[in-house]
Amino acid sequence: MKMGSLSPDVWVLMLAGCGGSSPSAPTAATPVPTPTPVVYSGSFRGTMTLTGLGVSAVPCTGATTTTQTGNALSFSSLTISSCVTATFGAGSGTMNGNTFSGTGAYTAGCGPATSTWTGHFSGDARLMNLKVIINACGDTLQFLGELTKQ
Repeated sequence: MKMGSLSPDVWVLMLAGCGGSSPSAPTAATPVPTPTPVVYSGSFRGTMTLTGLGVSAVPCTGATTTTQTGNALSFSSLTISSCVTATFGAGSGTMNGNTFSGTGAYTAGCGPATSTWTGHFSGDARLMNLKVIINACGDTLQFLGELTKQ
């Protein structure tokens, strides 16, 4: 039999037997999940180290609450316990990604006080690395630590 004399139906059957199966319908791609926005607002608490006033590194417990609106971030007062019991004035700052910096000013028992707040959040906002420097009464205190969202 000459190859040219085969009907098109026979060619299809012969070729189908030579190379696998007939094509199947394409599978729909799995959609990429929509990311949940990270929320930086919340109450945070954890171990902080106090330096200043002639001490080199005293462990303390620190707590603050953050409120986020867009890229603005505000902090409630920083409450310190276990090494001393004190509350230091609130601050506000700006977010850049998960990093923040800000300042605060308040009146301490001895007069005006200022604070700087710097740090960053973990990618899921469950941890906050926080550094707060307080200038009051002619002294400088620094609190540095990692706080966990409560």
